[in-house]
Amino acid sequence: MSSLGVEPNELSYKAIIERAEFWLDRMRKSGCQPDAISFSSVLHACAKSGDMSRAEAWLCRMEEEGVEPNAICYNVVIHACVRSGHRDCAVQWIDRKSARGLVSTVNTYSVVLDGLVKEGDMCGAEQWLARMRRAGFTPDRICYNMLLGACNRTGDAQHARAWFWQMKVDGVVPTAVCYNLMINVHARSGDLLEAEHWFHEMLQAKIQPDVVTYNALISTCARAHDPDCAEAWLRQIFDSPVEPDSVSYCMTIDACVRSGDALRAEQWLLRMEKAGLHATLTCYETLIKAFAKLCEVPRIERILDQMQQAGLEISIVIYNTLISACARCADTQRAEHWLRFMIDNGVPTDVVSYSSVIHACAKSNNLDRAEGWLEEMQKAGVQANSVTYNTLINACARAGNPESAEAWLRDMEASGVNPNLLTYNTVINACAKAGNIDRAESWLAKMRKCGLVADTVSYSTVIHACLRVHRPHRAMKWLEEMCMCGETPHGFYFAAVVQALAHAGDVSNASRWLDEAVKVQADVSTTCFGCVLSACARAGDVEAAERWLDEAAKRGVASAANYTSVVKAWMKAGAPGRADAVRCTQQEADPRRRHNGHRSAIAD
Repeated sequence: MSSLGVEPNELSYKAIIERAEFWLDRMRKSGCQPDAISFSSVLHACAKSGDMSRAEAWLCRMEEEGVEPNAICYNVVIHACVRSGHRDCAVQWIDRKSARGLVSTVNTYSVVLDGLVKEGDMCGAEQWLARMRRAGFTPDRICYNMLLGACNRTGDAQHARAWFWQMKVDGVVPTAVCYNLMINVHARSGDLLEAEHWFHEMLQAKIQPDVVTYNALISTCARAHDPDCAEAWLRQIFDSPVEPDSVSYCMTIDACVRSGDALRAEQWLLRMEKAGLHATLTCYETLIKAFAKLCEVPRIERILDQMQQAGLEISIVIYNTLISACARCADTQRAEHWLRFMIDNGVPTDVVSYSSVIHACAKSNNLDRAEGWLEEMQKAGVQANSVTYNTLINACARAGNPESAEAWLRDMEASGVNPNLLTYNTVINACAKAGNIDRAESWLAKMRKCGLVADTVSYSTVIHACLRVHRPHRAMKWLEEMCMCGETPHGFYFAAVVQALAHAGDVSNASRWLDEAVKVQADVSTTCFGCVLSACARAGDVEAAERWLDEAAKRGVASAANYTSVVKAWMKAGAPGRADAVRCTQQEADPRRRHNGHRSAIAD
């Protein structure tokens, strides 16, 4: 079976055991007494299948029939116990073997050690090594490679170094495999300096690095997002007797992609193909994803051609990545082309395929096409998810069509897909863009009834809608509710509401909300302070105007126009002394004005 490329499974071995047992009985019935070799064959089949109970039973039967088990028989049973995860039974059979006077070997102990290492029981492995030494056996290179391999799997560089030096103490000469394991364990932890150190140790030991050695170093560079380093090691392979393989190139490509240099990665892919090597599916996928982020659709399409020529199967994930890239750069035509290609060529499509095309239509403000694709998706039996609906509802919002946005939200609920916070925020935005405050507020209320907590976006959208239709007090109500719910408004919304109130002549509320903005240290604009202090000045509250001028000056945002407004207000109120004081403050804040301060006073 193995020669045909098919690995035998448990059922295969079970059939072998049953046939072996059949012929052993046939042999006995014909008057021929089975010997140790005959029993060993059955035991070997049991061990291969991991059938410990059957192996133990045959070994006991062998002893009962007066056939003396040899060391091989015991080793086979020990191996079966380890394979089935019964380490204690394996130890018992080693003891029974010793009691029979049969000498164990390093291989006997290494079988149990292998089981411990594969289970990740490193404490048990250390104890077993100590028992092995007490039995008079020194661990060989196979034992140490098992331990170094286990450290590799867990990324335990510290223990790997300790085992390596212990190996040298025991007089075991490390091979290329040992050094590769040491380089790789440091590569896995991203420690390039230490990995390079072990490379130089390998050279000092006069051991020729192989392609595995170099690939481990290139992999470390890739993890560090360092394409220069990866390329340097690949070029070092070119200068050595070692031939780079596809992994060498793919790791270098990965390093370029991780650093965000997809064009450089593509150059290495072309060089790889010129060398007669084929990239792996993972390598192509990595490069496609990198070009998708850059919206390089033609390059992705070229890579797809290369994959087809290499006989690689293009997965649904790759097609979806391509369609998504088309959507990102609003290329609706190409997105639709590739989805049609998938459908026409029998490539399975999923919710991501359709959602990406709907997203492309939404970005190009083509609502009819977006809706058409959702309907086609439903006909194809592909269940839309929240992302699909949210994308379509957003297209409705962009088109200023709140009726369609609301209709699709209802369709979403009817399809068993629960609207989320983004869904409601998008519908609120659609209503806000259409200038329909009542509808926007209604959807905010419905959202809260459904148990969803409104966020900054929810409130900000409604506030913006109120301000667009010049309803500052309604906007103020939502700003107040937003603060009461624990959300901190952006400085822009504080400023917008404050300025709208000031322009409406509501100086009291404008001042109150500017006070609140200052208290929470919101980033409000210079215009906001100027607007409020001007409103206070117009209303005759010059004290308040000057207070806001001082606050603006403290923040370094007071303008010349702000000072002028307050000076004029004090002059109008018949307080020239206060006006002069404000001028002095302005001159102190801006020394360039000191020279013409007297002239300004005369002019006033």
